[in-house]
Amino acid sequence: TGTIWILYNDGTQLGVKSSEATMTYIDQDGGRSRYMDTDVVPDIVKLKLEKLPKVVDILMRSQATTISGPLI
Repeated sequence: TGTIWILYNDGTQLGVKSSEATMTYIDQDGGRSRYMDTDVVPDIVKLKLEKLPKVVDILMRSQATTISGPLI
């Protein structure tokens, strides 16, 4: 679907879909929130988004290598 999903060690998830400028945040209880790029995003989601550039950098450097285990 073109969505990049990140599963954090605390059990939360963040899915970013650049083609639609949307993101989905799933909290530890399974609650799902969807945000557009024009929405006000809660601080907890902002903290998760701060990790995204590092994740992308790791994925870009890995090229065809399979990554298993935590990235950050």
